[in-house]
Amino acid sequence: MSRMKIKQVLFAILGAVLIIIICKDQYINHQFDLVKLWLNAPKEKFIWTPTKLHSVQTEMMLHFASQARRHLVRFAQNINTLSLQNYVNSTLSDVSALLEVNENMFRSLEEKFSSTQIELKLQDVVHMSLSSAMIGNDRLPINTDSQRELVQSYREKGYYYFAEFVLKRCEGLKELSAKHFGIMQPLQHVCKKLHKLQTEIAKEMLEEQIRQQMCNEWNKQMSRELQSVVQHDLNQYQESPQCNSTRILTCLHELRTGFGSFIHRTHTCLVAALLSQRVLVIDAKNPSFIPNDFESYSNLKHRQQWPCSISNSKVIENELTKHAKGDGIPNPMEIPSHLANKLISFNKQPSAWWIGFMAEYMLGNDTLSRIVQDARQTMPFSSPVVGVHVRRTDKIGTEAKFHALEEYMNHVADWYSAYEAVNGRVERKVYLAADSVKVLDEAEQKYPEFVFLFNKTITQYSTDEKTRTSTKMALYGIVQDTVLLSRCDYLVCTMSSNVCRLAYELMHVHHGDAFNRVVSLDVDWFYSSIIYTAMMSHSYPVYREISFKVGDVIILDTDKQSQVQEKGFIIGKNRRTGQVGLVPKYKIVEVNVQRQYPHQ
Repeated sequence: MSRMKIKQVLFAILGAVLIIIICKDQYINHQFDLVKLWLNAPKEKFIWTPTKLHSVQTEMMLHFASQARRHLVRFAQNINTLSLQNYVNSTLSDVSALLEVNENMFRSLEEKFSSTQIELKLQDVVHMSLSSAMIGNDRLPINTDSQRELVQSYREKGYYYFAEFVLKRCEGLKELSAKHFGIMQPLQHVCKKLHKLQTEIAKEMLEEQIRQQMCNEWNKQMSRELQSVVQHDLNQYQESPQCNSTRILTCLHELRTGFGSFIHRTHTCLVAALLSQRVLVIDAKNPSFIPNDFESYSNLKHRQQWPCSISNSKVIENELTKHAKGDGIPNPMEIPSHLANKLISFNKQPSAWWIGFMAEYMLGNDTLSRIVQDARQTMPFSSPVVGVHVRRTDKIGTEAKFHALEEYMNHVADWYSAYEAVNGRVERKVYLAADSVKVLDEAEQKYPEFVFLFNKTITQYSTDEKTRTSTKMALYGIVQDTVLLSRCDYLVCTMSSNVCRLAYELMHVHHGDAFNRVVSLDVDWFYSSIIYTAMMSHSYPVYREISFKVGDVIILDTDKQSQVQEKGFIIGKNRRTGQVGLVPKYKIVEVNVQRQYPHQ
């Protein structure tokens, strides 16, 4: 080949390479333009897509339902007592109905539910509305988008409680069979098998949840973005003192409460202040009703330090028997509508995130950061770590049952076993928060394979209910325990406790979503004014349960919920029938009530 031809070939190759480079640059620029266009375009509603966790959860619960039906059908063949037959038939009806719900069924479920008229009344949601536009309107609209969100939420959480429902029915059957010795033994065998199966399923699901949580950065980022939005809104009204008393809202605490209860009751006031664009001022008939030195841990303003008159301000009274009363009490669980779409996209319990954010604002970011930093300097507080909150001195026997330390530690051991199955062996650290030094000593003696993190000096102050919030050291201890529990990877506690619920709510804000990061030994998480709607009918209720249809509004009975502790159930009122009783949680879904705030 001549030199001329070689040059021609080389020039041709170079030309082709140049064309490819130019085209590639144009293609890349075009892709960047598409990305920019997508980023700047108005976002559509978040659409749920199944993840591996949802698929695994659905598959396991359907397997559990199949095995439950097989065992119960065999057991039913030996029953000749009418009451037992009715109880078993009712359970089999519910189990069989669940087996019909597969991915294809979800589409028909969505169609059926979307055509159902949900009569959500205004009085279900608020005592007195601050928005004059809603006065006289007795019905809150549940539109098509909201109904889709409910179906999405049900897909993610509905099966979560099914096994607890079946095991509860097993316990009920054993109570009814106590005098029928011929069937007690086979029944105990059935219940034992189902309980073992539920334990195996829970273990597999826990491992899958831990795998999912390892890719949690997006949830955290979304949570931080929403925090900055609401923080800006709150700062507009809470940071600059205004001496116009008509623009002040006074939160009056009439009775002494614990730290967790104080935060939860003040949350209602802070939401009302944000809605009415007022400065919130904390007041008390007796200064001791407010935790001593609380201003050191709070962004909130107190009357003792407030330079202006509050004589003409709006007042919300926080009583022990009634959550709040006064002019303009909003539902503290109403999510700002401009946050709802994004919040629902990454969080399975948006109302808990909302309460957690407001609590974090009350405590102050500086306080939270200082507490976590101090803990890391004085103890090996780092991930992985499980938080345990043990309640001993107050309300045992009235609001809460006694739970042995073994019950807590069984769940801790299960979590670490699942975590190590995914990540390999680790040091098993437990942050132990308790109101009794005896619990700390018992933990170290009985469980030497765990490393327990605690401050025994602070715990000693917490033992005496009278000094629990009256000394700086005791108050610091409660705040520290609550914050550090919320920073753990997993939490074991009793949701009948305000501190446990508050730690869980703060955990949502920190992790972005904490729905699968907690186990409660008594009741599930609750708050005032939670409203549910039924996704499946409950036509054959048994003892203490109530019936309902698809689309019925179920209102949580907050007072009874903490007293009647039944896992997998709530104590609710069917607004259509007026019945009050046990409601299986796997058949209902929480309605995330939204509210348009003035600054939107």
